Amino acid sequence: MEIDLDIKRITEISDNNKEIGGQVVYDKGKFLLNDLPNFSRNKKRFISEIDVSDLYKEELKGFWHTHPLYSFPSPPDFWQMLKLNLKFRRNYMMVIIGKKRISITEFKYFVFPFIKFLKIKTL
Repeated sequence: MEIDLDIKRITEISDNNKEIGGQVVYDKGKFLLNDLPNFSRNKKRFISEIDVSDLYKEELKGFWHTHPLYSFPSPPDFWQMLKLNLKFRRNYMMVIIGKKRISITEFKYFVFPFIKFLKIKTL
């Protein structure tokens, strides 16, 4: 699995300690991280909106956001992904970028999480 990450851009933006995030899209053999605006007033939360019709697009594979320190998904992360997977009958992935690691959470049969951790390579 190859994920196109601009770690320098992500860490520069998230250094203001406000979480950033968006969509994970599969295009031309790569997973791309597209940005979405964060509407949360709380710097430690990521809340965004997406058009319902986008959730049915085949190229949309999931969502991503940063965490200030660790890349482990929070209980609200799991809960929101579980609700999306069950409602739209798809297995969306969740990518969380922490300071030193990235977690990729995929779901089997919509509800059973599988988490893979990757170390961030510094440039």
